[in-house]
Amino acid sequence: MPEYLNWYISQRDALIFLTSRAKGTVQKMISKQAIENLEVALPSLEKQKNIVALATLIAREQTLLQQLSDKREQYISTVLMQFAKGE
Repeated sequence: MPEYLNWYISQRDALIFLTSRAKGTVQKMISKQAIENLEVALPSLEKQKNIVALATLIAREQTLLQQLSDKREQYISTVLMQFAKGE
């Protein structure tokens, strides 16, 4: 699954592997050979689907938690400002 591969190469171990093989000074490039040498764990299609589904849910949860935190901060700031003004 392309989504699984996308998830896999964004994981810590794969990023360390690819980063250690990146070349260049201003713009880092990863050679085709480095990508070909990356060993990808390949579970069953069903497990790949489950991993992608869970990763998607985790990403959504993080987005919602960040939005909640932002809203909470805005609310508290507004309440404190009203309190400071004696409202």
